[in-house]
Amino acid sequence: MRGLTGWTRRRGFLAGAVLALVAAGVIVVAATATSSQTQRVAVLKHTFASADSCGYSGTATSPTAPRDTVLFAESTTVKAFSPAGAGIVGEDFKVYYSDEHALTAGGVGTTPYNGSLHLVIPPGTLGQGDDPLARPLRPVLYATDLTVNGLNSRAGDWQNNGTPLGDPNDIFGTWKPSNASDPAKNNTNVDGETWPSGLSHEGYTSVILWKTNTLGLQAGHVYRLQAMVHDGDQNKTGGDVGEVCTTIQSPQSTTSATPEVQFGGTIVDVLHIHGILPTTTGTVVFKAFAPLTPGGNDANCNGPAEYTSNPIPIHGDGDYTSSPLFTPTKTGTYKWGANVQLSPNFLQQLDCGDTSGGNSEISHVTIPPTTTSTGQKVTVKDKAKVNGFTSGSNGTVRFRLYDSLLTCQAAGTNGIVYDSGPLPVQQSGIDKGTALSGDVAVQNQTNADKTFYWLVNFSGDAYNGASESSCGKETFTIHPDGSGLDP
Repeated sequence: MRGLTGWTRRRGFLAGAVLALVAAGVIVVAATATSSQTQRVAVLKHTFASADSCGYSGTATSPTAPRDTVLFAESTTVKAFSPAGAGIVGEDFKVYYSDEHALTAGGVGTTPYNGSLHLVIPPGTLGQGDDPLARPLRPVLYATDLTVNGLNSRAGDWQNNGTPLGDPNDIFGTWKPSNASDPAKNNTNVDGETWPSGLSHEGYTSVILWKTNTLGLQAGHVYRLQAMVHDGDQNKTGGDVGEVCTTIQSPQSTTSATPEVQFGGTIVDVLHIHGILPTTTGTVVFKAFAPLTPGGNDANCNGPAEYTSNPIPIHGDGDYTSSPLFTPTKTGTYKWGANVQLSPNFLQQLDCGDTSGGNSEISHVTIPPTTTSTGQKVTVKDKAKVNGFTSGSNGTVRFRLYDSLLTCQAAGTNGIVYDSGPLPVQQSGIDKGTALSGDVAVQNQTNADKTFYWLVNFSGDAYNGASESSCGKETFTIHPDGSGLDP
């Protein structure tokens, strides 16, 4: 899987987002949509003049930052912002401005200066002037890396002498340079954008837009964003300046599958994700596609998956493993992919068998190894002579061959290589009183010399007593290559 930043044809934002009404810390969720893309809008309900979402007091008695004594007298000029809650890089960050004066788009010299319904802003072209309290006269954005500085940090804010991150990409609605008169009121006409239904305004409205994937935010990190807007009015205490703060996540993910397993074993895939808040939730579903062998699936994972995991819950940064375990039914190369959805409206789709950017979405299922012995078999036999044998005896001889001295001494079934059973004794002639074992094929299957042990016994009869040879009296050794039979 490729990282979760930016856009590709397999990556996008889902429809069906929400409108969040923010009042006294309570979020009420309701469905809403624009003509082009659904979005989550937080509508600010101000209860006093300095109320905003950034958490500064604006007083000299209890400052929390070097510039906290500067009052933002009209954060009510920020009527709403989007996305509500924590956004994700790739979503546009929008600030909805309205006041009895038009938004200022910079200091003296900003052109054009008569107002517009859509201002596309090349980087660095807005006027760079500040008001008497050092607040920029143009819409400006500040960022704090919360992954580096902690989730409650405000280190990059204007109040902490932060450095502006960048000008907006677009302004929709009306605007002016700080030394110009207000243009005609546009009310809710923000050509190219939509003023949210029911959102209050004061005659002049603007939608200021930053494309978050152009801000240079580091993948795998979470940021606090602070936006500031100005109407150029220096008559009121602190000026008519508004601010709004939100959080943007820059997820980074890699996936790693079981690299290799013998047939009969199990394989898994693991999502490693960073750059989301502990409160961010979602799911990941893993899929494995059949081996690229005759009868297997196509190389692009377009066919049905051989395996689909349960939806695995995501809850903040971490490693998430496919479940249940997958036991492949074929040998060969399996390709993995994953679908990641982060609530409420971000979807990351699989890249089949991705091995780029730290990903390893391939599992090799191998045939278990087999062993082949190359040692030659040796054919042996044994001969027994019963001394004092008397013709007419019905006694028998039994030959047994064992693979070790211990098994021979035990004289049981363990380690037995050959058992002739009871054999008759020759009754006359030159071989009178003898018995022969059958031919025995013996093989050394070890990597060292192997010694075998004969055990021979005579049953006895009316003329002769029973007898048995001792283990170790008759032996032979076979070398590992099957050569060198040593009697």
